Amino acid sequence: MPFDLTFDSGLIILIAAFDLFLLIRFFQFRRQIKVRGMVPGRLIMLGIVCAVVVIQACRGAFTQYTLAFNICTVLAVLLVAITPSGLSKEGIFCNVMPTPWSKIFYYDIEEYSEKKVRLRAHLAASERNLVFPKEQKELVIAHLKSQKVLSFEEYKALRNSRKS
Repeated sequence: MPFDLTFDSGLIILIAAFDLFLLIRFFQFRRQIKVRGMVPGRLIMLGIVCAVVVIQACRGAFTQYTLAFNICTVLAVLLVAITPSGLSKEGIFCNVMPTPWSKIFYYDIEEYSEKKVRLRAHLAASERNLVFPKEQKELVIAHLKSQKVLSFEEYKALRNSRKS
């Protein structure tokens, strides 16, 4: 019987390949992170996305292979949820994509809650947010300084000096 690649089986293969990519990223990031943080609101958003996709799949919106599709989708969401985020020598690992230090213009650290601080790393058109325990604030700042990332005050002073 010849293999028939339909849209349904192609979709499952695509999601399974994405799962494999996420699995590789998980093991890659796990060893590289020096200061662990977490992405605020990541689990809530992942849960909503997973629920919507699984419900639509059960209604037959995507594929006839509902069980395989749902297993691959839930596995992808779980892998994204458990992939560590934080600071490394290469850059900021936020979700499953790294941001190299060279792309970060400046950082800002602010209170997030009583026991946590939020790092906001500003890029050209967006920012990366990570939350750390307050006890790690000095460690985060030291790591950013060692990578020569400017604080907001240093960035503002440098920009003003270039204008004048």
